[in-house]
Amino acid sequence: MRAKGLTGPGGERPEGKRKTPRGTKLPPRVERRVRISRALLVWEEILPAIWPAAAVAGLFVALALFGFFAHLPLPLHWALLAGFGALSVWLLWRGFRGFRWPDRDDALRHLEKSSGLVHAPLSSYEDVAAENTGDPALWAAHRRWISERIARLRIGLPLSVLARRDPYAIRAAVALLLVIGLAGTGAGRLDRISDALLPGAAGARAANIEAWITPPGYTGKPPVYLERNEAEVHDLERIEAPEGSTLSIRVHGLKNAPVLESHGEDRSEPLTLETVSADNHSIDATLEATADMALTEGGRMIRAWHIEVTPDEDPSIELTEEIAQAASGALRFRYRVKDDYGVSGAEARIALDRTGLPEPEKNIDVPQPRVTAPDIRLSLPGGRPRDAEGETFAELTSHPWAGLPVTITLVATDDLKQEGRSEPVSMILPARDFTDPLARAIVEQRRRLALDPRSGASVARFIDNFTQDADRYIEDKVVYLSLRAAYWRLTEARRDTDLTGIYDLLWSIALRIEDGDLSLAER
Repeated sequence: MRAKGLTGPGGERPEGKRKTPRGTKLPPRVERRVRISRALLVWEEILPAIWPAAAVAGLFVALALFGFFAHLPLPLHWALLAGFGALSVWLLWRGFRGFRWPDRDDALRHLEKSSGLVHAPLSSYEDVAAENTGDPALWAAHRRWISERIARLRIGLPLSVLARRDPYAIRAAVALLLVIGLAGTGAGRLDRISDALLPGAAGARAANIEAWITPPGYTGKPPVYLERNEAEVHDLERIEAPEGSTLSIRVHGLKNAPVLESHGEDRSEPLTLETVSADNHSIDATLEATADMALTEGGRMIRAWHIEVTPDEDPSIELTEEIAQAASGALRFRYRVKDDYGVSGAEARIALDRTGLPEPEKNIDVPQPRVTAPDIRLSLPGGRPRDAEGETFAELTSHPWAGLPVTITLVATDDLKQEGRSEPVSMILPARDFTDPLARAIVEQRRRLALDPRSGASVARFIDNFTQDADRYIEDKVVYLSLRAAYWRLTEARRDTDLTGIYDLLWSIALRIEDGDLSLAER
């Protein structure tokens, strides 16, 4: 009688994996020993594969503990680090090249061998008797015989193969160096190991770093010194700073210039610190948006901050009353300004409103007298108010646009040159009323010239007509000579600059006709 799956003579099992189904499972106590035996086999396979790489890594750690890498030049340090890493990887690849995970049958054979069992009782325990072959009583006796033997199972220690692989006991020398390095090198062991793994880290840690943030002067806020908080070594230090602040960093005792990196919504190019002198570096960077700022050297982060930049809001300005005309003819502006850090300036911007007016002729290449928009500076109470009301009067009756439609917009400016605008107001710019017909006609021609600077020839013809029969209609020779001067300037001009001051000349003529030679105070 022969059962399926029985071993051959001498306790040897046929080659290959079990092909037949298992019968009775091994007891739980035995299964636990099988799992332990399999783990020991895995260890016996892994240990020879990893020990050469582990020896190289142990030698590297021992050298790091003794400070071997601390004073090496940076290129040589990187070269040695790359060499140790490449050698370790190659040794691991070489060791695991023929690696095979032990299976359950290997674990059973190992357990049988460790327990001194012959004829493979553990493997035979799960065999199944062939149907209609042999005596059942004989098969039961066979099962009892197997059960008696597996009751004496014991787990043997893993076989040591390092002695055969390492005949010169290099492992002992490496272990001795590690023990001496750990026991005899004092404090700072982890720092020395990290310095060996990160070239340049030792110098970065020993460097003296000063950093502070200087808010813009107009904010009135004091500088903020960025102290190193040991409790937040692994967290970003969070700081708030106004927009436009300056981050100043001074590094002393670092051979290579570090780099300042900014990581925000818009990642900017890293900035290398300027080398002031040997081992001394500095930088002053303007903060414009919220970002994570990191000071790095050789790829290692030395210091880092999360800087929350509070934006400088645009100023605002609005009219508190409608623009009115005073008794003297001047415009009166009443307004209110606001800004988070104070308004640095305000003005009223006036533009000619051509809505409903005829467009000037184009493609006419003639000299043109330029009209400059009125410059109206609005007064600010207190110099740099954050929230205040003000009042300003502006005399504009002498401007060439007087009597023409304009739009007026109030504009407030802060120190960042940001602008806030009021709603534009459309109105007719106040003009002086002239009673003398000739003065009124001259002012009308002046206004027409301002509306269409290309109409200089037409205005010159009108002025020429005014001086006809001068003995009869113009008694003041100064007025006559001034009108002729205006005529010749308009007709003989070749460049725009030849007409500079023509509006002032026509205005002074109109005033002399209207008021005579009265002084300004008498007017």
